[in-house]
Amino acid sequence: MQERKIILPREEQENWRFDFHTHTTASDGANSPRELVGLAREAGIAFLALADHDTISGYEEAAQEGREMGLPVLPALEMDTEFPTELHILGLGVEPDHPVLLEAMEIALERRERRNQGMQERLLELEMDPRPFLQGQAGTITRMHYARALRDGGFVKDVAEAFEKYLGVGCPAYCTVERFSPKEVLSIIKRAGGISAIAHPSNLHCDVHALVSELAFEGLGGLEAYYPTATPGQISTFVSLARQHRLLVSCGSDYHGPDRPKNRLGSSWQDVPELKTTFDLFRRMM
Repeated sequence: MQERKIILPREEQENWRFDFHTHTTASDGANSPRELVGLAREAGIAFLALADHDTISGYEEAAQEGREMGLPVLPALEMDTEFPTELHILGLGVEPDHPVLLEAMEIALERRERRNQGMQERLLELEMDPRPFLQGQAGTITRMHYARALRDGGFVKDVAEAFEKYLGVGCPAYCTVERFSPKEVLSIIKRAGGISAIAHPSNLHCDVHALVSELAFEGLGGLEAYYPTATPGQISTFVSLARQHRLLVSCGSDYHGPDRPKNRLGSSWQDVPELKTTFDLFRRMM
């Protein structure tokens, strides 16, 4: 693998605004990797990470565009795990071509394809055919793709209704998918040279203190404490937990595109010491 190195333009060396959680058309984002880098540049972001679902296939395109624009791009991904409630784990700074990571992504893709087939069959039974509106989709196909297909086909008014009526947990077209355990994901990310971080802990419906304590023992590396919908109280709690367990504190917008207007690029960044520490660490890693 080609050595990665960041050299920030002189006029931007004091700008350390970053966003370590974004999505592209490599999974369920609305913008291509190249487009995302351009949008991040316009938003004043100095360091960007793509974190598509269970894939890192968009990284090379984004990294190339980043080199041309002077915007460093950190290789990353977001992995779903088997947990009683929603639990996504970010892998930040992974080696894109590491064999352990490639094998894990292949397994996750096969599992998603089986889930998607079941979901599609249920939608057809409900006399809703999403297939014409999924044509041309590339990368990891997620429930968001099906939600957009239902919207574009006129079956629902928007993606929110698609999840509420058909695709959400307990809804008629919902299908479970086999996932890695949190412990397995932490191991995969570590072996691939990355640092793991719990994504959007503010969305979790569980005892976050107990969860962080358990996963820190298993090798968890950080928390995405700063998130667009996290309250000041939640942020304070997560930063305190990170300090207690000696974890990194990260920030991410979870940007997908116009379907999620609250998740604007760079919207979770704040000028605080714990985020500066994280920025500096990953800049040195590159």
